[in-house]
Amino acid sequence: AAQTAELRDRPLLYFGTLAQRGEESRSTLHGLAETGLFEEIFCDINIRPPFFSADVLRDSLRLSTILKISREEYAVLEQLGLVTVAGGDEPYAHRLCRALAAQYPRLRQILVTLDKDGALLYDAATDTVLYSEQPRSKLVSAVGAGDSFSAAFVYNRLRGVSPADCLNRAIALSDYVVTQLGAVPSYPPALRAQVRGEA
Repeated sequence: AAQTAELRDRPLLYFGTLAQRGEESRSTLHGLAETGLFEEIFCDINIRPPFFSADVLRDSLRLSTILKISREEYAVLEQLGLVTVAGGDEPYAHRLCRALAAQYPRLRQILVTLDKDGALLYDAATDTVLYSEQPRSKLVSAVGAGDSFSAAFVYNRLRGVSPADCLNRAIALSDYVVTQLGAVPSYPPALRAQVRGEA
């Protein structure tokens, strides 16, 4: 009962696909996602051969209300037959997001990280795309950049921050992380304040 009460205080479940390499971890995550305890379910797609399968990706897409994927990874979803993207004049990322939202109706928002071009946020209810500020730093290492982006986005979203600020603060944090070696660097106080909206 104590565990259930603790979970009820957390409206968002965050998980990735790498954590589902083992069947026990996968079934535990899916069991949590299906409890109804979470208002939002955030999935960070990580396509790292050989640690993914079409089944894991499909099930993750079906469970999620918020999806995060990188530009390097998104074409794999279509290649695996998990989504069919229509042709058109809009950028591929826009068409992919629309197709994902149509095929996986629980998806409300889709984040696509775009490397040097920043990131975008697709809102399924309004069929709109919002772009972030572009990163300014020179890449030293991409290790940890995606996770820091997701963490900053979720932190701000849970605090009720506007989508544009969530996106830009996430880019600010990941932009710093790519200048550092290692996934969890020390963060300057000014950056912490910026990500928290105190700067």
